Amino acid sequence: MAAGNIGFSVDLELVKSYHTFNRDKKELYLTCKYSSDERKLVLDQKGPLKKKTAKTYAEKNKHWEELISKLPEDEIRFIPIQLEFKDAKGKNQNEILIILWSPDGVNIMKKMEVESHKSVVMRCLPGARECVEISSRLDWNLEKIVKDKLKGSLD
Repeated sequence: MAAGNIGFSVDLELVKSYHTFNRDKKELYLTCKYSSDERKLVLDQKGPLKKKTAKTYAEKNKHWEELISKLPEDEIRFIPIQLEFKDAKGKNQNEILIILWSPDGVNIMKKMEVESHKSVVMRCLPGARECVEISSRLDWNLEKIVKDKLKGSLD
């Protein structure tokens, strides 16, 4: 286990799955949740595999919309996700972001606790560009996130 804050850790199997995800770039995302005792971050599910036939950014990032529909309204998730976009110079990029899904239905004390775990998670899951917190399905605007956080576009 990768140790973190007192009483909190990131499961070793999750770390191994993330390293494979980051190295091989086959799955489009992973979802990570708290264990039943809430002391450990564990792998929840692996996303679908990349489709080599996808040509447009809309096709390459279709998993974004599919992922949104699967998220619970009352539970936290850390989600390493691969995004394809054009950078400011027009060059094709593939970056990993970690999305912190912290929906409005989660208790404020739990949200504060999760905030203190964020740096531990980022250290245990290296290679992600940054962690973006999203608390509402209305905030799941891929174009805005690519523009604001990655300084790119989906054009």
